[in-house]
Amino acid sequence: MVERTDLAADVGLSPRRLTRLVERATEAAAPRHGRIVGIGIDAEPVGSVTPALYDTVLAPPERRDVARLRSHGAQGRLATLMFCAKEACFKAQFPDTRAVLEYADLVVTAARSSRRRPTLTVIATTDLLAGLTFTTVNARLDGSWVVVAVAARGGTGG
Repeated sequence: MVERTDLAADVGLSPRRLTRLVERATEAAAPRHGRIVGIGIDAEPVGSVTPALYDTVLAPPERRDVARLRSHGAQGRLATLMFCAKEACFKAQFPDTRAVLEYADLVVTAARSSRRRPTLTVIATTDLLAGLTFTTVNARLDGSWVVVAVAARGGTGG
């Protein structure tokens, strides 16, 4: 039996804001941008990716970006943001590729456009994702949660 949960409450968003996040993901994947193959959304508690997990979930360039930050809190936020983006991409690509990916198959870079809404770039490092592009629709640090929505476009039609 699947336990019912209130996702909006769990991630500290109002139902309206969570609905808007999903709507923005759908709008961003409109046909004018290429064939949509999937949308992925992930939410994680801020700081849930600890230094003990960095070698497992972050690629070397990501670990370097995290290490450049001075405070452990900022490092934890960035590492969690990168992990969350990868999880959202995993979900977005699966309907098209059916590929089970490794964390090293994607590299995420973050540019600070604002404190709560960083701009993310996701690069695939595996041929399994050839033809796919990922657009980060929304990356947000909301209170104690990181929420990322990603649209995958292109694809193989597999």
